[in-house]
Amino acid sequence: MASEVWEYFQINCTDENFAVCNIHCKKISRDGKSHTTSNLQKHFESQHSRTDDDGALKTKPIYVRSPQQTLTSMFEREKLFKPDDRRANDITLQIGKMICWDLQPFSIVEDRGFRALMKHLQPLYTIPSRNYFATKVIPEMYNETKAKVESLLQDADYVRFTYDMWTSSCNDDYTSLTGHFTDSNYCLQHLALEVVHFPEISHTADNISTFMTRVVSEWHLSDKVVAVLRDNARNLTLCLEKTSFCHLPCLAHTLELVVKDGLLNAKRVTNLVALCRCIVSSFKHSSQACKVLTKAQTLVGCKAHQLVQDEPTRWNLTLHMIDRLIEQKLAAALA
Repeated sequence: MASEVWEYFQINCTDENFAVCNIHCKKISRDGKSHTTSNLQKHFESQHSRTDDDGALKTKPIYVRSPQQTLTSMFEREKLFKPDDRRANDITLQIGKMICWDLQPFSIVEDRGFRALMKHLQPLYTIPSRNYFATKVIPEMYNETKAKVESLLQDADYVRFTYDMWTSSCNDDYTSLTGHFTDSNYCLQHLALEVVHFPEISHTADNISTFMTRVVSEWHLSDKVVAVLRDNARNLTLCLEKTSFCHLPCLAHTLELVVKDGLLNAKRVTNLVALCRCIVSSFKHSSQACKVLTKAQTLVGCKAHQLVQDEPTRWNLTLHMIDRLIEQKLAAALA
């Protein structure tokens, strides 16, 4: 009969000389190639023993039970999905997809609420460790997805690209290159070929050019590039001039600059925008003012909408800011 300790441990997927604690997700040695359970028992006794009602620590770990309980638990464990069971693999794959699609951390599989939910939905399923998802499930999903993308790109005759760079709220720079093409069924495809943290301090044309040519080369698309769509930034224009790629400015970005320049040349408009921005900022930076505004909205019967703060680089947000202020003018005046 297998040791009862395996109810609380599982063999490490990358090194069978170690076991992983289901509670701490900590790797414990199995005494080298002898594969005994003594270290596992010691870990459990020291870390996961129960206490009496008066708070005194019991010397007997909680996995040691009466013969009746042990026999019952043995049959219960026999009902559990085996690691290679198709049903278990399907659930594990869906958890992996959830982690990727929702940008969840690997540690979600250790969260108490998530484990309780999975136990309720499928009591026979044992959730693998976070290390299993990090070293096996997600890498396998990545390789499978990459193979599909490579197959699609191989069948494409021509590929157009859009390049983007932005700064996160934490002041980290990111850059991306997206490919656009029609597949064999004449359906338009959009594939983000790479989205990475941009480590270079300076956003020079040489640094951007190095990134772009590397990505295109790694996906074997150098002879399929039709054009690269870019914004009007000077460094990006210089970057593409250093490559052999045909490049075109983004029409939407060009119109954005036209509208922005037109607004800046109208002093009455700029004064009005500055006043609206000041009003919105006074509410945005004061929790007390927000509470007063909420009460005022109830009194005058306005919709319970928050004010919109504009973004200087996007004129449409300025429009949304003014539009929301007009909607909330009675509440804002009362507040």
